[in-house]
Amino acid sequence: MERMPYATDLTDEQRALIEQLITGWKQARVARSATGDPGSCDLREVVNILDLREHLLGAGVSLVVIEATGDYWKPFHYLLAEELNVVLVNSRQVKNLPGRKTDVSDAAWLAQLGSHGLVRASFVPPQPVRELRDLTRARTQLTRERAQVVQRLEKLLEDAGITLSAVVSTSWGSPAAPCSRP
Repeated sequence: MERMPYATDLTDEQRALIEQLITGWKQARVARSATGDPGSCDLREVVNILDLREHLLGAGVSLVVIEATGDYWKPFHYLLAEELNVVLVNSRQVKNLPGRKTDVSDAAWLAQLGSHGLVRASFVPPQPVRELRDLTRARTQLTRERAQVVQRLEKLLEDAGITLSAVVSTSWGSPAAPCSRP
């Protein structure tokens, strides 16, 4: 069964043009990334968000309110905030306000709260701070993984009857370096 085309489906020429831009963007993102991971970037999602942005600008929308749920808000916020006033709100704060908040009426409710100034914007750090946070998280994760590997190796050596802790205070620090070399 063949899928129905989306309104934002591109011609081959349009897709080739945007694919070059997305590829360049991914390469720049990998170069900035601490882990070398470009993350996920679905071309259809980017095109749909850009199409949404053009629609909102054409309709004269002055404020966009986005509820922060997981990581789903990030591509919308980053692409829409370039040209629109985007307010990211905490879902707990919005749920505490009186009124009906269901999945069906969520967008209308958020728009109404935003138009009356009843929501407080969450902090979204600027790009350099986000990059620094990514580096810090990557370093923390690598440090945890290194500690796990050291613990597994120590356990393996102890199971084999070799106890390094009786000889040196730290198995993998600078005092143990001469002992661990072949």
